[in-house]
Amino acid sequence: MAQQLIQAYKQAPWRVQIQRIGVFMLILVVALVIAGLYLYVSAQSAQAAIELRNLKNDIAISQHNASDLSTQLANITSAEAMQQRASEMGFVPYRSEEASYLIIPGYYGRKPAIAAPAPGRQPLPQPLVKPAYSQSLWDWMTESYQMWTEPPAIGGVQ
Repeated sequence: MAQQLIQAYKQAPWRVQIQRIGVFMLILVVALVIAGLYLYVSAQSAQAAIELRNLKNDIAISQHNASDLSTQLANITSAEAMQQRASEMGFVPYRSEEASYLIIPGYYGRKPAIAAPAPGRQPLPQPLVKPAYSQSLWDWMTESYQMWTEPPAIGGVQ
């Protein structure tokens, strides 16, 4: 009877082959999807690496250009170059006996900048920490405990 039951539920050989081929194809499709995702991620990371390299090259070129420009500025504003350009424009060195002063009514000059208060006139420094915050946690806890354990005052007298 058991033999007849097994034979009754046994599938045809061609169905077993189709199931095996189906499982193989499913595994193959999953492997191809994983490979495709890996290839996509690899391509994205390679593209990002190339863009990063190009941006670093642009930074290096910009820093080189900035260095060149600061060198040119230093050469143009050097003392020798400034004196040469000034003499080409007709300027001569300053002599104090040739100076002329113009008095403008109502203008009293610049007020001197006071960088710091005069010594001895400084107010006493205020404490950085408020007294309310200088109590330790232990003191606060004992004080709170005492407040809860003491009997209430009657008539304002303890």
